[in-house]
Amino acid sequence: MGFVAVEIIFVLIWAFGFISVELALVDGGPFITLTIRLWIAAALLLPFFVRARHRFDRSRLSDAVIQGLTAQAFWLICIFQSQALGARPGEVALIAALQPLATAALAGWVVREPTEPRHWLGLALGLAGTVLVIAPGAEGSRGMALGHLVAAGAAITMTVAVLHRRRRGEAGESSPQGASDGFAQLAMQFGVAAMVITPIAVFLEGWQATWTPLYAANMVWQVTGQSIASFGLLWWLLDRASAVRVSSLFYFTPPVTMVLGYLAFGDRIGWLDGAGMALALIGLIVVRMPISRRSRARFPRLSSVCEKT
Repeated sequence: MGFVAVEIIFVLIWAFGFISVELALVDGGPFITLTIRLWIAAALLLPFFVRARHRFDRSRLSDAVIQGLTAQAFWLICIFQSQALGARPGEVALIAALQPLATAALAGWVVREPTEPRHWLGLALGLAGTVLVIAPGAEGSRGMALGHLVAAGAAITMTVAVLHRRRRGEAGESSPQGASDGFAQLAMQFGVAAMVITPIAVFLEGWQATWTPLYAANMVWQVTGQSIASFGLLWWLLDRASAVRVSSLFYFTPPVTMVLGYLAFGDRIGWLDGAGMALALIGLIVVRMPISRRSRARFPRLSSVCEKT
């Protein structure tokens, strides 16, 4: 399967995640739903960790803790809680898609990957598109301001997770030895996140969830698709391409999420929403243009990665 095909699959799964959160919140609280999801995902991947545990030294265990706290625990808490507060799935997806801006701002310093002027232009267009959709009074925007603020926390935590993964990968200390080790890393991340979220769920929600057929079916998808598949693909992409390129994929998810939100919940897509999505997509195209010769000379290792992908 080609690299672009993997990117497309990742975007589709990631976008549907915001819709699955909305469906889950009908019958269960955000924290209890996350607790169940993460413990089941960790249990399913536990055999991979048992077989590969001798290859995981203290450094890789530390990586799993950091990625579990950022990409799993805090990211998921922000996504679920923002929608529980009333923000629409498409709005949450757009706010979370601000993450590429933060990644671009820090990539050169943290992982020595180039962010050129045209990258900033493309990312700024993406930001402008986001503002059009979530601005006060925008047509079709009914998400609560607090939900929007919580969603911004997701962008921050995912930025930390992406840059940490790229930094460790550049140092040759994080990339797994094949799919088996990758699943072992995911098992550790899920376990760390579950241990953080479980006490919150018990204290705030008391394990209350209604196991309707929809909730059960959605939980199967949340475990297999949203936890194992989406994060497995995200780390696979980050081990093979620049942080800015992979992060720019998040700009693809809001349009897909908004269309899914319209089909699933009847969420309106106003003209400002459409204009915002168009700006975000234009920005994505600009960001993903090939890097210049000057940057190739300054970052030869990154250039070779870009040529392969």
